[in-house]
Amino acid sequence: MAPLCESFKQLRAAATAVEERCGFDVWSEMQLERVVTGSVHKLYSSLFGAWDLSAAPDLYSDLVDPLLPYTRAAGSDGPAGTMTPLVSLLTRTLVPRLKQYVHTEWDPSSDDRLASILDRLPPAISAAVSGDIGMVLQRAAEKTNPRVAMARLAQAPEPEEQLAALSPLRFDRMLIPWLPFVADPSELLAIVRRKLCTALDCWVPSKGSNDLLAALVSPWIEVLHGRDRAKLIAAAVSCLSAMLRANLEFNAQRQALWPFKLLVKWHRILPLDTWASLARSSVLERFLDYLRQWLAEQDADYAEVADWYWQWKLLFPADAVVCPEIQDAFREALVYMAFSLEQRLCASGT
Repeated sequence: MAPLCESFKQLRAAATAVEERCGFDVWSEMQLERVVTGSVHKLYSSLFGAWDLSAAPDLYSDLVDPLLPYTRAAGSDGPAGTMTPLVSLLTRTLVPRLKQYVHTEWDPSSDDRLASILDRLPPAISAAVSGDIGMVLQRAAEKTNPRVAMARLAQAPEPEEQLAALSPLRFDRMLIPWLPFVADPSELLAIVRRKLCTALDCWVPSKGSNDLLAALVSPWIEVLHGRDRAKLIAAAVSCLSAMLRANLEFNAQRQALWPFKLLVKWHRILPLDTWASLARSSVLERFLDYLRQWLAEQDADYAEVADWYWQWKLLFPADAVVCPEIQDAFREALVYMAFSLEQRLCASGT
C-alpha cells in the first residue's frame, strides 16, 4: 500500500496546485477519487476475499485508513445515500466477505470482532450486512426450545445447574448488543417475545430459581415496544397471579412470605401501575377477606390485628404503597377495623 499511497499523495498535490493556480477543481472534475479507488480494486478484492477476521482483526483499518485523505466515506454535497467511490469499492470487495463471515463463521453469543469492525464502517456498508445479521440472529433465537430449558430447570437442584438450564434463554446477552446493527428487528423481537412467553407459561414458581426468570424477562421489558411488550407483560402477570393463587395463604400465626416476596422482586420489572393492579387483585383482596374473617371472631385481639396490618403494609415498596389502588385497600382495612371495634364496644356497653 505504501507505494500506492505515495502516488495518490503526489496526484492530490498536483491537483491542488492546479486548483490554486487557475481555480479549476481538477480532483472533482476529472473524478480522480475514482482513479484512486479503481487502482486498489484488485488488491482489495484479493485481501478482503481471503480475510481471516480472527487472525487479522485490523485489516480493514490497515487498508482503508490510508485511503481516507483521498476519498469520502459518505457523500457530503450530494443527496442522502449517495454512493461514493469508496463505498462503491467496499460494496464490491468487502461486503461479500462480511456476508460470508456472518453466515458461516460468526457466533453472536461470543464473537465481538464483528461489532468492532461494523463500528468503523461507513453507514452504507453496515446497512448492506444488516439483513444478514438479523437473519442469523433470528435463526439462533428460533432454534432455542424454551420448553426443554424449563424442563431442565425443574430438574436442576443446584444454582449452577439452574443457571446452565436457562442459559439458552438468555437472549439478552446474545441479541441486545447486536440490535443497533439490525435495521428492522421487529421479527427478531417478536420471536424473543414468543419464546419468553412460552418460558413463563412453563414456569412453576417455588422458593428457588425465581430470580433467574426475572433476569430473563427484565431486559426485554425495556427493549420491547407496543404489542410485543404488552404481551410479555401480560404473560408475566398471568404467571405471577397463578403463583399467588396457588401459594399465598394468609395466616397471622404462621405466614409464608416467599410468594409475596417473589411478587415484590417483580415490582421494578413490571410497570408500576401494572404491579399495583396485580397486588390489589391477587394479594390485597385476599388480605381484606382474611381481615374480615379475623375481626368476626369473638376473641379477636385488636392490638394483634393492628400490628399484623402494619407489618403487611411495611412489606410493600414505598413507591407502590402510595398508588391509589394500594392506598384504597389499606384504607378499607382501617375502616373494617374501626367498624369492628365500634361494634364490639357497643355490644359491651362501653
